[in-house]
Amino acid sequence: MCIRDRLKENYLQHDGLGVKEGEADSEEEFKNEAKGKKKKRIEEKAHKKAKEKEDNSVQDSISGQFFRLNYETFIHHIRAIEFSNLVNKKLGADAATLLKIMSWNSHNIKSTSEIPVSESSSFAISQLHTLSKDQLGVTKATLQELLDKLAKDDFKCFCRNEKKGSYRINTGLIYGELLSTYIGKFIEGKYGVGHARIYRVLREKGQLEEKKIFEYCLLPQTEIRTIIETMFKDGIVQQVELQTKSSGIVRLYTVKEAEIKSILIRLTQKAIVNMLLRMESEEKTEQKMGDRLAKSEILKGCIAEISEQLMILQDYCFSVFIEFTCSCEG
Repeated sequence: MCIRDRLKENYLQHDGLGVKEGEADSEEEFKNEAKGKKKKRIEEKAHKKAKEKEDNSVQDSISGQFFRLNYETFIHHIRAIEFSNLVNKKLGADAATLLKIMSWNSHNIKSTSEIPVSESSSFAISQLHTLSKDQLGVTKATLQELLDKLAKDDFKCFCRNEKKGSYRINTGLIYGELLSTYIGKFIEGKYGVGHARIYRVLREKGQLEEKKIFEYCLLPQTEIRTIIETMFKDGIVQQVELQTKSSGIVRLYTVKEAEIKSILIRLTQKAIVNMLLRMESEEKTEQKMGDRLAKSEILKGCIAEISEQLMILQDYCFSVFIEFTCSCEG
């Protein structure tokens, strides 16, 4: 019989933290026992039980502690990395480094849509120089010149407060660009290059007639018509009809990212659940341990990649992401 089982016979456990009620060997027992050898035997027994109780308390206190991943900070850092990767492609490595530093030190872990430019953390040039000294290694004047140049760039992901001389990052703009890039890649992978090209044109220009789409996309008109019909059927492209005096009814086409996001979120969640079920099925099948582990690692990698895409689609919304993740784990 193990130590824990023996203790259960003599103690009433209150919880898993080593809290016990009742003592098998109380002072009253010592008074009632005969002196001499019998008392010595009782003392030895009491000492042994006390030691077992102490050991068990340590074990229970350790097992009774629960830890969880700090989802908020974890996702906040992932967002900073994703944003910096995008900025690196558009503005270069120095801009990406600055954005990552400003993101990590902003301590604003709300969802992107909840962080207007006016409420994002602002940084004085002296503060940024101190934070970036090890990574950029430039003088304060050079850093000032770089930030002013970035603030004037057409991308406008860096904002300068002229009165205070401080700088902010436009997280909403960066997120919109990142989301558009991801949706474009998804459409290209699912439908083709032509579909992705029409999506990008409609996102940039707004509402367009079919002939205008033809002018911007440089695709055969019959192919454009087929592409629009396919994406309209799947809910990616929307049609708006306008009544005009000169031309009668005019059909305009547009895209609404909010609805595309909803479609992609459902597809992404379904893919994650299917992979989790596949992992569970693989664990039950009879196969070599090495083969089972290899397949499991591949599936875990796919789940991690798709989960990252899900975070982008859900605007890094912590509560929604945690709720879905926990439901999958359950």
